[in-house]
Amino acid sequence: MKLVYNDTNLEMCALKHYGSFEEIPYCSENEIKRLHIHNQWLENMLGKPRESEDWGIKYKFQWGEISSVYSPQTPESAIFIKWL
Repeated sequence: MKLVYNDTNLEMCALKHYGSFEEIPYCSENEIKRLHIHNQWLENMLGKPRESEDWGIKYKFQWGEISSVYSPQTPESAIFIKWL
């Protein structure tokens, strides 16, 4: 878990699943596997997402949003919880 603050306000939380597959060597295939694990976990908890693209899924709420994202540039997958 990674917490991001703006001054003293919590702005974002990043979560990442570990443990179901080998992390070494670090590669985009493992990150895509992680993306699917994140997506499935969120769908089990929150239902079908409002937005679904190749890069991931997104849920929007009055207080903020939750997204599961894969970035091929890094390559990295994570779940982000952002507050407005």
